[in-house]
Amino acid sequence: KFQNEDYAYVSTFRVTESERVDTNSEVFLLRIHQPFDGGNGGPMFFADDGYLYIVTGDGGEKDYPKGNAQNKNSFHGKVLRLDVTSGQQDFTEKESGTAKLYGIPGTNPFINSTIARPEIYALGIRNMWGCSQDTVNKKGGTGRIFCAETGINKFDEINLIEAGANYGWNVRQGTACQMTNVAECRPLENERYPIYEFPHNKSHALVGGYVYRGRLFSYLYGIYTFADAVTGKTYLLEEKDQGTWDRRDWLQCHVDKCPSDARETPLKHILAFGQDLKSELYLLMADEFLIGSKTGKMFALLPLKSDTTAPSCYSCLVVTVAMVFSWENIH
Repeated sequence: KFQNEDYAYVSTFRVTESERVDTNSEVFLLRIHQPFDGGNGGPMFFADDGYLYIVTGDGGEKDYPKGNAQNKNSFHGKVLRLDVTSGQQDFTEKESGTAKLYGIPGTNPFINSTIARPEIYALGIRNMWGCSQDTVNKKGGTGRIFCAETGINKFDEINLIEAGANYGWNVRQGTACQMTNVAECRPLENERYPIYEFPHNKSHALVGGYVYRGRLFSYLYGIYTFADAVTGKTYLLEEKDQGTWDRRDWLQCHVDKCPSDARETPLKHILAFGQDLKSELYLLMADEFLIGSKTGKMFALLPLKSDTTAPSCYSCLVVTVAMVFSWENIH
């Protein structure tokens, strides 16, 4: 909290030579006012263009009548792109809070707009959970950005993030009208539909993963991985001809098919994917979604005993880190 109001903060910290975070080195990069306790944050990552991408939630609950995701003067419900190596911006009004020590990339789509914040890279976002950039894409160049987005009562989505694109919220959820008045489901400038939409009767909250570019799973190369946080199920999404995408389940195999050192039982919920420098995959899992839950594990994904063909079931798990973490409301 700041002056008895809620904010979401983006901060930088220095890392010491021993690869530890210097907790005294915090510098506030961005502070965004939060009107409600819901849809407040999102993924952050550096892309291969060297810029920092910050995905923000719409800051509201359910339909959120303020519609900030469509408001180009709001930081809510956006993908922001910042140059953290140069420049300085200083916003002091409550809606944006204050920002320090970042520049605006010259190719940001709204840099010359008088009605939009120059930090905005894309808009129309509700609450994305997991974004990643493909390191190789033979079909369309390099650097496509994939994001999973959680809906409310119709669809979850997998989106490809593009400069200046509008992803529809809160006018649309997936390809369906979100507004009860169909007349309000208007066409949107630069609108992009999801590459895949997942009906809510089959999913609860999608977690974005990675386009697999490692070597352990030969059959996965070039296929996007994602999961359902609530059910703990994992999925594959493969691009076909003419821009169509095919989803299939990625089921866990019986432990008898796994190497003797990779027979861990998965936990109930998948919170995040990870990727190492060799592009191999990891899962962060927990048994509870409760605030204050303090147990979780990070699993490395390993292939079956024989990976000569594409198996119909999920890879094997080995615990790499047994960790203690806590979900807290921090004020």
